Amino acid sequence: MGGALRDLAAATDDPATARDAALATASSLAHLPPRMALAHLLLTVRLADCHACAGDPDGALALVGPVLEQAGHARQMTISRELRGLAARLVGRWGDLHAVRDFGDRLHALEG
Repeated sequence: MGGALRDLAAATDDPATARDAALATASSLAHLPPRMALAHLLLTVRLADCHACAGDPDGALALVGPVLEQAGHARQMTISRELRGLAARLVGRWGDLHAVRDFGDRLHALEG
């Protein structure tokens, strides 16, 4: 549900839908058992992207920062796709912010 709402929010540029996506994704995260580490990683990156779609780059960076290295090395297509989408959204809208440039540099170093 969170992914579908986030995709809709991204397509329509609707912050209210993005906030609904964040709530749905956070709820999913809260119900994951600890043994589902890759799902937790995926949903954390997706939640960060929901915040970016809602116009909250600081919230997005706060969520993705602690898991960036793990997500960058996960080698799971869905996680990589979520991370690339988040990076494109952050850099595309807030690329002039130091924290976003730092995020982009960290991600680029992981990919290289």
